[in-house]
Amino acid sequence: NAVVNAMIENKEKLLKTIESVVKSRSYSEDIFQDGVIKAYGVKIDDIRCPIGYAFRMVYNLALDESRRRRQQMNNYRSIDQVQEITAPIPTVLDQLITMRWSHCPVPFLQMENQALSLLVGSVLALLF
Repeated sequence: NAVVNAMIENKEKLLKTIESVVKSRSYSEDIFQDGVIKAYGVKIDDIRCPIGYAFRMVYNLALDESRRRRQQMNNYRSIDQVQEITAPIPTVLDQLITMRWSHCPVPFLQMENQALSLLVGSVLALLF
């Protein structure tokens, strides 16, 4: 594949191009490898300048990675920006475990529904 060969022959130049966008050598190498893999799937019949295609491809991959990282950083908020952290809703099992460990009687085991009582008793027996 002419594009892959052009990429391998010009690896350092391509890495410098990628690094100018993402500002990280390790990310640059990862993007270069992604580009090589992508280049294997390219139909080279329509490509007149394999090295030009390779540069454009890795540059676009670097831009995509840069945008992804910027968006990821924007999604993080400092603890000062968080006004409220909601606790997850406790499940029945969470409540059973809490009751078991606090030595409280399980109130709904005394319900008339014996099937529910047997089920909860079985779950407790498996857990403890």
